[in-house]
Amino acid sequence: MLKQRILTAVVLIPLIALTLLYAPFAVFTVASTTVFAIAAWEWASLANCSRIVKICYVLVCSLGVGALAGICDKLNCHYDYNILKILDVLTICWWLVIVIAVVTYPKIKTILKSKLLLLVAGLFTLVPAWHGLLVCFNDTNGRIIVTCLLAVSIIADTGAYFSGKYFGKTPLAPQVSPKKTVEGLAGAIILNVILAFMFLFVIHGTNALKTYIIFQALFNIFCLVIIAALGDLWESLVKRVYNVKDSGSILPGHGGVLDRIDSHIAVFAVFPVCYRIIYYF
Repeated sequence: MLKQRILTAVVLIPLIALTLLYAPFAVFTVASTTVFAIAAWEWASLANCSRIVKICYVLVCSLGVGALAGICDKLNCHYDYNILKILDVLTICWWLVIVIAVVTYPKIKTILKSKLLLLVAGLFTLVPAWHGLLVCFNDTNGRIIVTCLLAVSIIADTGAYFSGKYFGKTPLAPQVSPKKTVEGLAGAIILNVILAFMFLFVIHGTNALKTYIIFQALFNIFCLVIIAALGDLWESLVKRVYNVKDSGSILPGHGGVLDRIDSHIAVFAVFPVCYRIIYYF
């Protein structure tokens, strides 16, 4: 299993890196749309929906992203418009609902057993993340932002996997995912902090040791890792409800696309919202 995970990563990482570094926005849009379309298909597959329902679901998710992009473009992303504030509040509220779902599981199990509610939950989960990724990449420093956010999630996943495997004793959310541990989460944070400060030291030299840089880095990393972990737990919860081990089998050693990007979904959904709130207020 570990060998397959490594081999898949060896193939995927160069492709992702080349896309992030050199692909124009149009190519990146096609690539990310393909990834999220597969994720939407897999989400509908969790509830064993028919092929026609899966196709319609992918189209609905795509239209949702297009609608969000159109609204933001028309308003030119000015935060003075109440509609953007409402959309951001809805996104934050949705992820707070997910927190409650993870904490209270299995009490909400019967609710998610409804295929319709599961598909609606998928819309609220996938569409903001899909759009958030495109918004981040389209920023002036978009390539750097997306690379950093992906790096945090990937490093967190790696740190959690090995830390949990060798030191994990305390379950993080035993009803949702018994194998995920507090020690694994701590390992994800620690590994991110170590690599982040190595990167900052290379960029800023001894200035990286300034208090405000240290505090800002620690705060950002802590928040992003927690959000990434929440995305992972949310997908685990849905799979547990439908008694599914993997969302698919397209990625050897990793399962489906949804299994691979679950933590990224949370980060790209929440980060742009938090950035806008902090920037404009």
